[in-house]
Amino acid sequence: MNNENHYSMKNLIAILVLLFSFQLSAQITGIVTNKNNEPLPYVNIYTADEKYGTTTTDEGYFNLNIPENRDYTLVFQFIGFKKQEIKISKNELPIKLKVKMEEQNVSLKEVVINSKENPAIRIIKNAIKNRKKNSKKIKKYTLEYYSKSVFRLNSLPLSFLEKPEDSTRFHKTMDSIGLGLGIIYLSETVSDVSYQAPGKIKEVMKATKVSGDNKGISFNRASVKQFNFYKNSVEIMKPIISPIASNAFANYKYKLAGTFYDKDGFLVNKIEVIPRRKNDPVFFGYIYILEDSWSIYGVDLNVTGKSIQMEFADLVNIKQNFSFNEKENHWIRKSSFINFDFSYIGIKFDAKISEAFKNYDFNPNFDKKTFTNEVFRVEETALDKDSTYWKNNRQIALEQEQIEDYRKKDSIQKLKSSKKYIDSLDRENNKLTMMKAYMGYTYQNTPKNWKLQVDGLLVGSSFNTVQGFNLTTGLTYKKLNPEEDTYYKIGGKVMQDFSGGRTRFRGNFTKKFKSLANSKLTLEGGNTVTQFNQEQPILPGLNSIYSVYFKRNYLKIYDNTFAKIKYSGELFNGLNIKSSLLYTRRKQLFNTSSLNWSKSDRKYTSNNPWAPGDFTSTLFDTNSIFKFNTEFTINFGQKYMMYPNKKVNLPTKFPVLKVGYEKGFGASKKEYEYDKIFTSLNQTILLGNKGKFKYEARAGKFFNAENISVLDYQYFNGNETIFSQKTRLFNSFNLLPYYDFISNSEYASIHVRHDFKSYILGKIPLINKLNFNLVVGGDVLFTKENKPYAEYSIGLSNVGIGIFRVFTVDYSRSFFNGQTRDKFLVGLSIDLNSYLTKE
Repeated sequence: MNNENHYSMKNLIAILVLLFSFQLSAQITGIVTNKNNEPLPYVNIYTADEKYGTTTTDEGYFNLNIPENRDYTLVFQFIGFKKQEIKISKNELPIKLKVKMEEQNVSLKEVVINSKENPAIRIIKNAIKNRKKNSKKIKKYTLEYYSKSVFRLNSLPLSFLEKPEDSTRFHKTMDSIGLGLGIIYLSETVSDVSYQAPGKIKEVMKATKVSGDNKGISFNRASVKQFNFYKNSVEIMKPIISPIASNAFANYKYKLAGTFYDKDGFLVNKIEVIPRRKNDPVFFGYIYILEDSWSIYGVDLNVTGKSIQMEFADLVNIKQNFSFNEKENHWIRKSSFINFDFSYIGIKFDAKISEAFKNYDFNPNFDKKTFTNEVFRVEETALDKDSTYWKNNRQIALEQEQIEDYRKKDSIQKLKSSKKYIDSLDRENNKLTMMKAYMGYTYQNTPKNWKLQVDGLLVGSSFNTVQGFNLTTGLTYKKLNPEEDTYYKIGGKVMQDFSGGRTRFRGNFTKKFKSLANSKLTLEGGNTVTQFNQEQPILPGLNSIYSVYFKRNYLKIYDNTFAKIKYSGELFNGLNIKSSLLYTRRKQLFNTSSLNWSKSDRKYTSNNPWAPGDFTSTLFDTNSIFKFNTEFTINFGQKYMMYPNKKVNLPTKFPVLKVGYEKGFGASKKEYEYDKIFTSLNQTILLGNKGKFKYEARAGKFFNAENISVLDYQYFNGNETIFSQKTRLFNSFNLLPYYDFISNSEYASIHVRHDFKSYILGKIPLINKLNFNLVVGGDVLFTKENKPYAEYSIGLSNVGIGIFRVFTVDYSRSFFNGQTRDKFLVGLSIDLNSYLTKE
């Protein structure tokens, strides 16, 4: 057979397959409106056997692909409207429908009103009483989950552009890269979900699609956005109290808006939900409760940005639609819609997440391998699905704007993927500016996956009394392999002491391996200065301010020439290891600068923390030692997500245990050698609307360490400034002097902190308008060398103005040896240092 006949035969087969597929599937399309011909969004449309279904778009359109060519009864259901059924003969397929839905006749006539009792109270009491029973009716199921997320930019003020033509040019530029007004993010997913009570869940993402990114995986997950109103609280950035929670009456008032019978004869109560206090973590809107079963028929509830302490969010709306399943004698969720409205300084955007659920199976055959610690997985072929697949599996039709967004951004992606475009983008990003020189500069070659990073001059500059003004900068070359999620990098840093006149060099090499265990190997060495407490409780920038302006030079450092090899990775799920071998040569340093801009008569202290007035005596001899350190972290019940080239561990609700061993050997003096074991236990406990409780307990013991170098003692994270370090170092103390408590024997510490969120202050009139959170905490330290040290704190979080609520304020009081000290401290609720130092 020649090539021409061969290709003709292939084309004929393809056409026959296509025609056959059309015979096997039929399409029902149309629009749903109210009596005024206004489109109805969020209408559930499904076959009477609930095997196939879809939901209308914001414009009221729907598209239902039916793979079996037979007669159907199509059900249209929407909260507040009468359920409607339309019979469709197989001879009519494919068909286009125009469906007009009638509003429910919501009335109070069915309710016998007792003037002494609000009728809504009886309904809500029964819903609360039957809440657990209704939530437990479904023991297990599987389903197919579809989601669509759309983020739209609605307004972008350009007051910084003086001329109208500049504004027009700016918008054209943004449009050309797919970031103009309109849709800025669009994604879809299809997943198989398995569930077994009380809380086992497994989700397998079969298909995912992100507009303009053929390698993008949507963030949508069925297991995240469950929004189960049968629970006491619903998680939306923070726990929001359910209108039928056990403590609902302390947080809500209710009003019966009316009743109606649905098409199947069920009496539905429409209840208005009214918050008792404006800024509490509560909803407002409507919840629909069925008479007799007291199940949820539907929800249309809102929560404000202030209630979830997301100041730039105006409103979050959640709609859920349920349908009755005769076999299970229970109402099951058919669709959910979550809408966010955001605004800030004239910038307005919204986000809409639409979810649809179909193919429920309430009698699945699960085995031991169904539910494991892997709770979410993206299939290898999830990104390979073509337009035909999406046409047949998309439960919510695309709107015209969304169709255009896919078309436009797919074409833009081709442009973005071209070498010419990537090179032009690199040229623009690689331009050196004054800001980049100060904060850090990166030169990258995107096609070849490498970048060259230069540390910023401003970030690496500081002052201390040993080095005077000092400047650190560095150069790092990083080569990435995006397909395998690996990289290696090699770099070096140079530190110049302007007062001491010393120049210090150090270098490093890091390799991240092709491994789901996130394994890394690092080699580093050179010369630097190191704090006595190597957890670095004193930030160089903060020490600079306290030294120059207040003559409080807290930072105490020594000269460190070192070589180190370290490895970190996951041995198996839930067990991680960090291990290192270090050679270090330590040499004492002395003050070389007394520079200050303070008018105080205070004198700088020496670099010896235990002899602040002695500027000449030697604290320790120059010495060297090898250190081997290994630490195991056990994450009990570690849940994780699997992506095609990486594993992502999820935060565990159980305690995290760390155990470790350190050995000092090969020292320049035998008496400096030692052994140490150490352990810690930490946990974060979410208490619903009552806030978040966190604790950490640490303990350790030295062996054969009576005469070790003072540099190898155990130090504890103190604080003598007015700035709390709790966010950066949870195991720090607010008032503990930096160097008064050290140990070369046994030690232990306990740290606890509870953030009540709005549970306490949200109930106090006037104060609740500030939207602050009450935070309490305590810290205790035990060492063999000293009596116990303790401190407690009480303070506020979520402090600030507008969206800038990133501050904390604490009052702390300490107790030690019969003496007390106290202080007010301010802090940040985010760790800026981690952002500056992360890779």
